[in-house]
Amino acid sequence: MDVSTAQGRRQYIQLLVDWSLCDWHQLGFDPSVRWRKDLKYWEIDVPRLATTASHGSDQQLAASSSSSTTTTTYFFDKAYVAADHLFRRYTRCFPASLERPEPNKSIEPDVLIKDAWSYVRRNDAEQNEVSFMHRIRQMLEQEQQLRNNLPTLVDGGTVRIDSNGTLVNDTTDSILGELRSMLPSSSAGDDSSSDYCYVHNCLAMTPIAKRLRLIPSIADLMLVMHDAVRAHKAVLDSCHVLHRDISENNIMFHYDADGHIHGMLIDFDNAVDSGAAQQDTRPICTGTLPFMSVNNLRRENIPRTAVDDMESFLYLLLWLGTWGVTIEHREHTIEKTRMITEWNLDSDMAIGSKRQIMESDKSLHYLLAELYGSYTMDSDIIVSDEEYEWYSRLRHLPNH
Repeated sequence: MDVSTAQGRRQYIQLLVDWSLCDWHQLGFDPSVRWRKDLKYWEIDVPRLATTASHGSDQQLAASSSSSTTTTTYFFDKAYVAADHLFRRYTRCFPASLERPEPNKSIEPDVLIKDAWSYVRRNDAEQNEVSFMHRIRQMLEQEQQLRNNLPTLVDGGTVRIDSNGTLVNDTTDSILGELRSMLPSSSAGDDSSSDYCYVHNCLAMTPIAKRLRLIPSIADLMLVMHDAVRAHKAVLDSCHVLHRDISENNIMFHYDADGHIHGMLIDFDNAVDSGAAQQDTRPICTGTLPFMSVNNLRRENIPRTAVDDMESFLYLLLWLGTWGVTIEHREHTIEKTRMITEWNLDSDMAIGSKRQIMESDKSLHYLLAELYGSYTMDSDIIVSDEEYEWYSRLRHLPNH
């Protein structure tokens, strides 16, 4: 907007007028979240999961949930994750409960609520996390053995806002209105931004899991990673959903009633239908920088496949093995310079480093030497005789 021109001044005046006349939600106010002063808790309205279509297709489920005007109210008092973003406002995760809290009395959370603004292709209801979580929910009804390895959707859908007496989906299109045409053209990867918008989704899921940095041992980490790969394969084979964002924040763990540890693959915000991915000749660059595949980083006109996600799993294991998993582990490596430091700097450096490692036996051996040399024999790190034996064997592996 150039106010030195007549057109720019008109646009500026139009912006001021629109601000003065727009609804509260267009200024960033979220009426679905409210502070209850009498209870000293927050309450949040989550779109209710449609039960009448429980035996329908995932398309029917997603459509009925997205258009639902009914909500379920949950209560919470803190956030687990608050990922700030200037335009999308927030992606936040709350441990919450249906139980109405009593004043000055704590409640026991039994669901995790994800309140997020997702970047999705406009007018494509099937390519978003709400639809994918419906597919996963239906799969889990048939494959009970995976219920510990994937989140189960309890409630959720697109948040709907009252705009001048009409309920509309809470999206950047509804917020900006005619102002959207005034935005400069931008892109995510190689796709035109005109095909995409941000959509406000709110999901309630179980179980509540913990982050990897809290995992108690290396042996447990291996079990958790195995569960995550297993969950990834099941979602791909049964739900035709490709995750596309394997990272240390998207693999978590929890304990069942018998005290057994389980790994969970979460966050399908960047996922895509695997069939659609095969047809996409200009896929966008998605994921978390240190763990992106080389193909993803280079933004090649090659469809993303499960191979890219498996490559990300490999990078994640190397990353955790080199820097450490828990805060205590990383205290021993934080001041050191490693080959993989470049993975988190920029795309070009990450591409060069990863290609060098994959294409050169010497570089791979050097990386493994860094990996095996990252841990000391402190009792805080090697916590069992079994792990000590594993560590000793790794230390004495030949480099050929």
